[in-house]
Amino acid sequence: MSRGVTVSRLDKPASSEDRRRPYLLPVAFAGFIGVVISLLLYLMAVGWGEERLQRAFVTAADDRISSLNTRMGFKLQQLNSLAVFFESSQYVSPEEFSHFVSHLSEDNEAGFAYAWIPHVRDDERESFEGSLNSSGKTALEIRDKKNKTMVRAASRSDYFPIQYLQPEQKSWMTIGYDLATNVDMQEALNTARISLSPRASLAGAMQDRSGETGIVMFVPVFHGMVTQANQHQKLQGFVAGVFSPDAVLAKSISDFEPAGLDLDLFDISTESAPKHLATYTAITRNAQNSSMRDHQTLLSQVLSYSRKIEVAGKTWEVIASPAPAFFEGQKNLLPIFILGFGLLLTGSLCLLLYSTVQNAHRQRQFANAAIAAKEALECSEKMLSDAQAMAKLGNWNWDIQSNELQWSDEIYRIFGLQPQQFGASYEAFLNSVHPDDREMVNHATSAAVEHGTHYAIDHRIVLADGSERFVHEEGGAIFEDGKAVRMMGTVQDITEQRGLEDQLRHAQKMEAIGTLVGGIAHDFNNTLAAIQGNVYLARRAAQGNAVVLDKLTAVEKMGGRAADMIKKLLTFARKDTVSIATFSMNELVEETVMLARRGFAEDVEIRCEVSDQNLPVAGDISLLEQVILNLLNNAYDAVSQVESPLISCSLQPSRADEFLRIRHPELEGDVFALLVIRDNGYGIPEKYLKNIFEPFFTTKEVGKGTGLGLSMAYGAIHNHGGVIEVSSKQGEGCEFKIYLPICSEAGVPQGDELIDDVAKGEGETILLVDDHHDMRSSSAEVLSELGYQVIEAVDGEQAVELFNANRERLDIIISDVVMPKMSGIDAVRHIRALGGDLPVVFVSGYSEEKTGLVDGSVANSRLLAKPYDVGELSQLLRRLIEAEKT
Repeated sequence: MSRGVTVSRLDKPASSEDRRRPYLLPVAFAGFIGVVISLLLYLMAVGWGEERLQRAFVTAADDRISSLNTRMGFKLQQLNSLAVFFESSQYVSPEEFSHFVSHLSEDNEAGFAYAWIPHVRDDERESFEGSLNSSGKTALEIRDKKNKTMVRAASRSDYFPIQYLQPEQKSWMTIGYDLATNVDMQEALNTARISLSPRASLAGAMQDRSGETGIVMFVPVFHGMVTQANQHQKLQGFVAGVFSPDAVLAKSISDFEPAGLDLDLFDISTESAPKHLATYTAITRNAQNSSMRDHQTLLSQVLSYSRKIEVAGKTWEVIASPAPAFFEGQKNLLPIFILGFGLLLTGSLCLLLYSTVQNAHRQRQFANAAIAAKEALECSEKMLSDAQAMAKLGNWNWDIQSNELQWSDEIYRIFGLQPQQFGASYEAFLNSVHPDDREMVNHATSAAVEHGTHYAIDHRIVLADGSERFVHEEGGAIFEDGKAVRMMGTVQDITEQRGLEDQLRHAQKMEAIGTLVGGIAHDFNNTLAAIQGNVYLARRAAQGNAVVLDKLTAVEKMGGRAADMIKKLLTFARKDTVSIATFSMNELVEETVMLARRGFAEDVEIRCEVSDQNLPVAGDISLLEQVILNLLNNAYDAVSQVESPLISCSLQPSRADEFLRIRHPELEGDVFALLVIRDNGYGIPEKYLKNIFEPFFTTKEVGKGTGLGLSMAYGAIHNHGGVIEVSSKQGEGCEFKIYLPICSEAGVPQGDELIDDVAKGEGETILLVDDHHDMRSSSAEVLSELGYQVIEAVDGEQAVELFNANRERLDIIISDVVMPKMSGIDAVRHIRALGGDLPVVFVSGYSEEKTGLVDGSVANSRLLAKPYDVGELSQLLRRLIEAEKT
């Protein structure tokens, strides 16, 4: 996909509308911005005005509520002074009460009255009622209110009747009324007595004839010192103040009018709904019906203010709300002024901008063509740069006459240089080429310049940090008048490609060696099996000759060593079988290091660091133990001649990263057990690193190594789905890394029991099939020695024929697997098809991969690997024959 830039022609005729459009767009935009800013300033001014209105409202409301709170505090002080007057007097006459109260009432608002309520016990009732009538009034007595009618009070232990009331004309019929019979007042009286502090209550029967709600405040009066225990005995009575909340509210606000505020007073002392006590409406409008002033409705108004005050044990809430006059007095003309000024200024600026843009547009037309061309060039260069980065490919241009070399950005990235670090000459380029490749590069360059040949070469470059990269260059020379004046070409980073090619070649090489090893191992195993059989026969014949038996035992041991060497070769070739079980890699490493430590000198320090996380691995535990021992023994040999010898072993979980997968694309899975074994020995020369996993390759002295340890380790690790890596610098030591895939669960490996006893036959007949003459001959003789009758066949076809001729005599079949004409497996299948269900023992010197046979995969059969132990074979024969008999 490609990108392009289209540039419009500048000489295209334009209509008058097209000529105006470029000028109108910025002007319209500026006008829009100006209007928006004007509106924003207008809204800000409106918001500021609303904030100012809110502050003015809150301040005015709070001043009025504070005035009400102060007035109520002052009234309470007056009552306290009246209480002190009674406490300091043995007896207060009506005249003294009236005289004292008159001083308190000089500046009193309408609707406020003072009262004296003595504490009268039942035995004092008659004398108290007599004192009431002695003042010139008649028929006064202690009374209760029942059904809105005053009646004589019933007899009880205590009474709290009104004795004095000023001004008396306010409601003189309440004289003698026992306030303790009113539930609300009785509660207030008791609370005032107990708390020794003023308490308020609704007036109830003490309402004014106008029907307005009245409030009464009680202040207790005692004789002498008072305690909680003697309150009742010391109680002399109460002084009370009766007032109209509407009148008090109006008096408190009168000094602030006109302000245009409405105030409502609510009692919120109880959990029940707030009780409306009074309403004050601004003088700028007619009074409203107080019954319509709902508490929630007032609080839900857009503009309202509430404050709670404490009055004589009661909690009152005062709610202020604005009247129309309040808004009239707070008019805000600033927003209108700002909006008008902003629109005027915007219009002026738009006219100025139109003229300026008209001139600037003409100048931009001339610059647009150049800008468009530059953008198209930059876009093309960007696309080229991106393509080069993705392909890791850069281009260069060398002016031969001036020796000036130009590189693209990607070449700088490939060479790991910055432009200021490069001399921009052919010599500077040559300095980055690997010293061993400079002559080859010079030769290719000379050929291109002198003879015009195509310049194509692969070579190495050395980066500033010492690392190397492989690059591929292609180019050619440009000639003028028969002389090369310029060279142009490309450089591509092929380091990753070369790495993959090296891995492929190494894998193909190892696979070829493995194939060769597998074929050789087959012949060796056949030969060793024949030798082992003849040794067994010779030992049977040499009974009593100790010298001969010793020699034969030595031959048998050497045959075992040869068989072990073949097993190692097959393991390297990844053609040997492994016994798979799941086990803890942690335990294996710890136990193997402990085992190896016993054979090392005490001056060699061995460090073992094993992860706390269990790392289960599926594989052959004996084979992996041998791998670890081989690496530890190699490390021990490497540190034997250094001071402070150190071998470290580490096992940790590891997650496969991008670089590991590039090096080993065959790896499967994400999480691995990473085993690292390193030493501080003499190290391995770099030239040997690529050969150390090959069979029989060793850097040790003659007689100190077979060259099979690392090749066996390589094959064993790959057999387990893992990889092994080596890194070393001569004189600094060596490090091996083994990655093994982690499985889900760990188990305990199981092993087969070894059987050494020889089991004799009972004259049964065996069909022995093997194409190897020596092997077949020695095996037949061993089987005869064991007590069996043997019929020999040289291949699978003869075996089928001999089975047909002797099917009644045969008890078991021993067959090689890989043979000419017909394999052992095919022969057994033909015999099964003919009705022969005899047990079969397959023997082979090849691996399972080569034979395609797994032990037990053919019914009623077992598999033995050559060379096998005679005792093991004899036991297996007896088990199969006895099983067939039963």
